[in-house]
Amino acid sequence: MIVSRITHRRAAGVPEGPAADPGGYRQRLPAESGQANNYQPGRSAGAPWALCFFRMLAKRWLFVVERQKFQLSRPDRSAPKLLESIERALRFLDVRTCAELLLAAAEAAALPVPRELAVELEKLARN
Repeated sequence: MIVSRITHRRAAGVPEGPAADPGGYRQRLPAESGQANNYQPGRSAGAPWALCFFRMLAKRWLFVVERQKFQLSRPDRSAPKLLESIERALRFLDVRTCAELLLAAAEAAALPVPRELAVELEKLARN
């Protein structure tokens, strides 16, 4: 039975390994933050690909808040703040709210953020 599930998952193209790990978002945060740094508020924020990225990022963390609260460091305290950031990001879909969301997500999941990255995200969140 287990072998057939694995075979069906492979045939269907379901990711395996770290990509299938529900906690995999912990490894994606630095990559998402780096991608957010590439957007320039005046020039690319309204581009369709930028809007898709902002929406994808917010939906990904919304999934964590709704279905994987156990992955957060203190769900009772961090989930409401993270949910507020997600709602703002989905409402505005801009660089500033995306940076705020990444900072809130890092805090909520107790993720270590490199100092340079944290400074850059805080700068984007202020603009």
